[in-house]
Amino acid sequence: MSSFSIAPAVALMLPAVWPFFLVLVSLFLAGRVFSLRPDRRVFLADLSVLSGIMLVFGMFDNTALRQFFHPDRPMDGIPLLATLTFLARQLFHRFPPIYPEAATTLIGLLILLLPVLRQESLAGGVRDATLVYVIWMGVRLLYPAAPPKGIERPFLVPLFLTSSALAALSPLSGSLLLGQIACGMAAVTGAILLAALTGNVPCTAIEAGWVLGALILIGRQYVDISQVVIASLTGSLFLGAVSARFVRKIPGRFLWARHGLVIASTLAPLIIGVSETLTSLAHQGVVY
Repeated sequence: MSSFSIAPAVALMLPAVWPFFLVLVSLFLAGRVFSLRPDRRVFLADLSVLSGIMLVFGMFDNTALRQFFHPDRPMDGIPLLATLTFLARQLFHRFPPIYPEAATTLIGLLILLLPVLRQESLAGGVRDATLVYVIWMGVRLLYPAAPPKGIERPFLVPLFLTSSALAALSPLSGSLLLGQIACGMAAVTGAILLAALTGNVPCTAIEAGWVLGALILIGRQYVDISQVVIASLTGSLFLGAVSARFVRKIPGRFLWARHGLVIASTLAPLIIGVSETLTSLAHQGVVY
């Protein structure tokens, strides 16, 4: 019977502390130090998050940055597409953010799925791409991210917990690289969450959510993470957002209960994903 240890994987993920501190300090400066108009603070805060994403890829997968304008792998396209998502919102700032995001998400989805779509029939490819797009945008619509207010703290909890779960499950499912990138994104969203402890942060966290969705898609299509695990990750984002919308109605004196409910709603599907992964490993004869 073979053995498995996650300790080496944890050691390889430690560099994620650097994007964590970069985003945390940048958000603190953008939100609490600079005397700027609200929209400028949002711009700097979102730029800080995007910089953290670039640092994550620079530390864990610098090939993706070297291939920035001509990606060879699906993972290579994420930095460019996250940047395009950021730029589209800045260029079309008079429109609600969801409009430029819907367009860039469609483009990004086609690029990420291109190797798979080439192997399918036209009808099958259109069906699969449409299904993923509808799920992706459906989840996105649950997360309010309209500047200059910024994203509300409860909505950051599902992003952080789901990124952390993907970081833990990916090495167990056969991809350390995916786990490292997901760990970096957990660090980035964790920094946003920590910066929001005293209230809303000026950033929208849209790019962080986009990258997480892309990583989940890559995990399913190219790493072959089981459908149950993928569904649990997507379900955690969905239920977390639904519960975050619900807790808005809880009176202020019960603030302590808000995050507990969001955490519980997010963790419920994730527990299923963890259980599925451990069961699969046990059937393969892997022990700890």
